[in-house]
Amino acid sequence: MPPANPATNLSAPRERHATPFHSTIPLGAWLLVQIGAISLVALRIPLWPHAPAAGEFLAMDVLLIVQILFAALLSSRLCQDWRTTVTAIASAGPFAIFAGSLAAASSSTILYAAMYVGGWIVVLRIWNLPFPSKRGRMTVSAVAATWGAAGPLLLFIGNEFGATPFRSTGTQMRLMLGPIIGALSEIGENRMESGFMNSGWAMLAGAAIVGMIVFLLKKAAVSRGLDIRSGGFGAISGRHSKTDT
Repeated sequence: MPPANPATNLSAPRERHATPFHSTIPLGAWLLVQIGAISLVALRIPLWPHAPAAGEFLAMDVLLIVQILFAALLSSRLCQDWRTTVTAIASAGPFAIFAGSLAAASSSTILYAAMYVGGWIVVLRIWNLPFPSKRGRMTVSAVAATWGAAGPLLLFIGNEFGATPFRSTGTQMRLMLGPIIGALSEIGENRMESGFMNSGWAMLAGAAIVGMIVFLLKKAAVSRGLDIRSGGFGAISGRHSKTDT
């Protein structure tokens, strides 16, 4: 029996536990955009004309918008597996605490904001489950980012041009307006009075359910296709065996 090569035995575990470079880049970008959002409000840089002078009191709002939008944009890599997903959720918590301290927010508001961002990242991971290919994950990222950015845009249209359908704050419109509007509603003063079905959590739950249904349907279709192909192959093999005999 030939002796085992010690170099091979030592290098195998190292390769198995190494962090892929393509996983480090999106996590680094995820941290940088959050640092940038906190820096903008901490330095009181005006983000729009006639912005309030004490911009740090908007830290929670700005951070939530940045986290939800960029989580969607980076979801093709940030949520490609559960390891990177958990890392993204864990790294978002400290920024929520720092933004809450700048905005003088209560501990419950900080907790709700961090939990909502974590829930949105989990939804993005569930949406990626039925689409393991790179093209599929990029499509999911584009859809999620468009849905996230559409809510504030539609509210702006409603406020500026008087489009009354976009001024509604009921459950059905909140589900359509996306996660940013749902997140901002969770740090509002009336979050406890609205109830679950009129909250942003209902939108997250609905999005997660839709993603799981698509995943299960696709898994069942793939399994059925494999059964059909194996059954057809068995039938062909049976016919050939009969012909040979």
